[in-house]
Amino acid sequence: MTIFSATPSLDPIKTLIPSKKTLDPITALCSHPAQSNLISCGTDDGIIGLIDARNSRSASITSTYMVAKKGITQVMFHPTSNDSLLVSSLDGTLQRIDASGAPVAVGTRPQKDVIWLEGDLANSLRLESIRNDSIYPIISFDIHSDTVVGCSSIGMVSLYQQLPFHPNTQYNGR
Repeated sequence: MTIFSATPSLDPIKTLIPSKKTLDPITALCSHPAQSNLISCGTDDGIIGLIDARNSRSASITSTYMVAKKGITQVMFHPTSNDSLLVSSLDGTLQRIDASGAPVAVGTRPQKDVIWLEGDLANSLRLESIRNDSIYPIISFDIHSDTVVGCSSIGMVSLYQQLPFHPNTQYNGR
C-alpha cells in the first residue's frame, strides 16, 4: 500500500507491505469510524493488516493476521462497536474479529478505541464465524446495529440478524 500526499506532485510519502509475500495485492481497505488514523486492509492471500496512520510519514502496519484461506473481499469496522471488525473472503466466510478481550490501553483515554493499535493482539482476538465456507463468496456487505446484509457472487442477498456485537446476544443467519 502506498500513501500519497494530497499536494499536486502526488509523490508517494510511504509504502507499506502487509504481507511477507511479494506482490500480495491489497483487495480491501477501510478506516475506523471513530479513529480516522486506524486503517484495516485485506490481501489476496487472506491476511488482514492494521495500520497506524497518525503520521503519514511514519505510518506503520502494527500487526497482520491470517484469517481466511483465500482473498479478502471486504473489511469493515462496526460503526458503533469499536472492538468489532468484519471480514469477508473468497473462501465464502464472513467473520467477526472481536477485540473486546484485549487489555485496555494504558493512558488517560477512557475508551478502548486504541486497542487495535496496541501491537500483537493475537492472544486477545477472537475469530467468530458468521458464515462458514461456501462456494459462493460474500463480495460485499453492510452493517447496521446487530444486522449484516451481504451479497454473494451469484446475486444472493443474505441477512444475518442479532449478531453478537454487544454482550449476551445470539445470532441467526438466513
